[in-house]
Amino acid sequence: MRPSQLFPKFVYSILRIMMIIFLISLFSFAPNSAYAALDEPLDSTTLTTVIIRSTGEYDGWTEEASENANFGTSAHNRYEDFWVGDGPNDEQYRGILSFNTSSLPDNKTVTSATLKVKYSAKLGTLPFTTHNGLYLDVKTPAFGTPQDLCGPAVTICFSDFEAAATKLLVAKINSTPVDGWYSATIPGQYISKTSTTQFRFRFAKDDNDDNSPDRIGFFQGDASVYANRPRLIVRYIP
Repeated sequence: MRPSQLFPKFVYSILRIMMIIFLISLFSFAPNSAYAALDEPLDSTTLTTVIIRSTGEYDGWTEEASENANFGTSAHNRYEDFWVGDGPNDEQYRGILSFNTSSLPDNKTVTSATLKVKYSAKLGTLPFTTHNGLYLDVKTPAFGTPQDLCGPAVTICFSDFEAAATKLLVAKINSTPVDGWYSATIPGQYISKTSTTQFRFRFAKDDNDDNSPDRIGFFQGDASVYANRPRLIVRYIP
């Protein structure tokens, strides 16, 4: 056979080998590239995060009139901390935190928010072990109404104890703190972009029937150490 007849077969063999190598490379790297493209929009860096501190003037707690009354009779604010749990006569204590979220952009979509509060003290048994979970109710703009005897709607009032919420049990506080901080994640649709967002803290079980105070304290917006004040970490799509 003449050399001119062998050359096309040689070239064909080289081209075939190159094609096989190309196909192997294609199937080896294409999936990784596809996954990378899928993950990119989920990267947390695509969200804008802002931290809003609670307004101490409107933070505090309310006390139930008596065991099983299911309505409040007193409110307390402008203290170092607020209390959640029960009192010496098994009356329930509920906490209130107020965040001015009106600075959030009206034309952006809030995806979620994390509420963080720092442990300050306890009285009696830590209620996480006796009162089941600690839950949040949310209300926008405020639990109060303009007709409240306590002043503007945003002002903490004894009636905030039983006031209607935008969403009951919107989130559950994690029972295991991280460096003293307890937290809960709130769906973005419950964060106001035009006014105030308030949260009410309450345990699932109102009291443990021991006629003894069992409650936990968290620093509020008037805490003397700024770093201890409650924070709402809001995330939105820029």
